[in-house]
Amino acid sequence: MNHSHLSPEVEFRYLITWFREFSEYERSDFMEILIQWLLKPNEIYMNGMTESSQKPTIFYCRMKLFKEWSLKWPDQLRSRLIDKLNELDSDFGQKLNENLEARLEQVDDVQSKEVESIQNGMTELTVEQAVAAEE
Repeated sequence: MNHSHLSPEVEFRYLITWFREFSEYERSDFMEILIQWLLKPNEIYMNGMTESSQKPTIFYCRMKLFKEWSLKWPDQLRSRLIDKLNELDSDFGQKLNENLEARLEQVDDVQSKEVESIQNGMTELTVEQAVAAEE
């Protein structure tokens, strides 16, 4: 079956059906992929999931489809997905929110340190310019 002609709505329904079938382990892996997608939709890495010489798992194939499909999904589908996942599994939704908040805090910390580093560099440059001007 050729899936390239499916609408985002149909793809969304497939993903919801798959989520219902995921084991706890698969839901954990999916959460990591989902967080990546929410933060940087064009940069989804499937950590540890590779297409080896053995037959790929069904979960791997589904995540590969999600990665391809989600690139063209409209923003409102992103919100609907999170709402639907919360509805289906409130524990998953809570963990997703906690992990997403933690990841966003890490990003904020890194950005703050980068800004501070730039400001320190500018201060050092200003001091050097002042010393050079006095000479």
